Amino acid sequence: MYAMRFCLFAFALFVGYGPHFIGAAEQAADEKEQMTPVVSWSAVAEFVENEPHNPLFVDDLVIVGTDKGEVRAYDGFNGRQVWTHHGGKRIFHRLASDSARVYFTSDKGLAAVNLADGRWLWSFSLAVCDGPTLALPNHGLVYVGGHDGKLYAVDAKTGEQRWTSDFLADAPPDPPGFDGNRARGFNTQARPSALASDGETIILSVFDQCRVIAINAADGKRLWSFQTGGWILGTAVATETRVFIGSQDKFFYCLDKQTGEQLWKFETNLRVESGGTVDDKYVYFGSCDGHVYCVDQTDGGERWRFEIDHPDRRSAIYSVPVLQHDAVHFATGEGQVYAINQQTGELRWKLRPSTGSELYCSPATNGDLLYVTSRARSKEEGAPSLMAIGRK
Repeated sequence: MYAMRFCLFAFALFVGYGPHFIGAAEQAADEKEQMTPVVSWSAVAEFVENEPHNPLFVDDLVIVGTDKGEVRAYDGFNGRQVWTHHGGKRIFHRLASDSARVYFTSDKGLAAVNLADGRWLWSFSLAVCDGPTLALPNHGLVYVGGHDGKLYAVDAKTGEQRWTSDFLADAPPDPPGFDGNRARGFNTQARPSALASDGETIILSVFDQCRVIAINAADGKRLWSFQTGGWILGTAVATETRVFIGSQDKFFYCLDKQTGEQLWKFETNLRVESGGTVDDKYVYFGSCDGHVYCVDQTDGGERWRFEIDHPDRRSAIYSVPVLQHDAVHFATGEGQVYAINQQTGELRWKLRPSTGSELYCSPATNGDLLYVTSRARSKEEGAPSLMAIGRK
């Protein structure tokens, strides 16, 4: 009888049925959730009066473009500078990569450098091509939005133009209160603000036209367009059946991916400047009302909302959330990075990585570390930098 009881107890431990086994697993998970966030490394001196912008992580490198026209690559794990390319003109939009080359835009046009060492490869020297860029390795193409109202597709290896797609000729009338002339820069006809893709369809955000446009990635054929009630700065995110996009009209939209038809919209209290991110069931996004929202992809029903700190005022969120370790991570203009429970919306941790600085960026990640860029709040407060945030 004793032997039988011992065997049953051993079997219970093996399959994870015993209470001691479950308690240990839950304790380990809780400890992992409560690990303290720290700045693992930072780069500051090289960014004095040379602000870096949204970081890109690819093949163990974290890469940024800067106000002085540099593309700077760092070892993602220890912050060691690997290479610098001097482009000469301000690089604002997030870089793109296909794991062979890095692509960036400035008012000199689109350019490509070698990922391994930053060596210049080619330039597509149309000054109008200073907008967002996107690389799709499966098509061998790089895409760039031009302020002439055209989307350009360029051969990734040679920099030769393959096709263009016009988004100016059929520009819709401006919605009330969102005059396109105020949204465009000097001597520009359009203001493309972001590019996204599911691998086969390009989703172009056009700020001044208040709309998103779906374009076939292979040949540039227009599939559909959808206009919101306000300017669109953020990047769309797509699933197999749906496209999600935010707008300055305070709404976050869900569209049918095949037709562009609106399926639902979710109202916030202020403009939605950033893009969202998705898992199997929900979409997560921030609003400048100081909240991050989790809503159901099917019907837009709210699952939870999380309110950030705002010591002096409500803090704008321009950050596309990052999902990892069962948590939603994002940065805020007020200067903190947050991790909140993906299931419940409860705070796990928050960190102010650079005193007096603002974080108007979307984090990049290597799956463990988060990378953010900061900017000075004023001449007396904060500093531009690139930082890696880990946990201990």
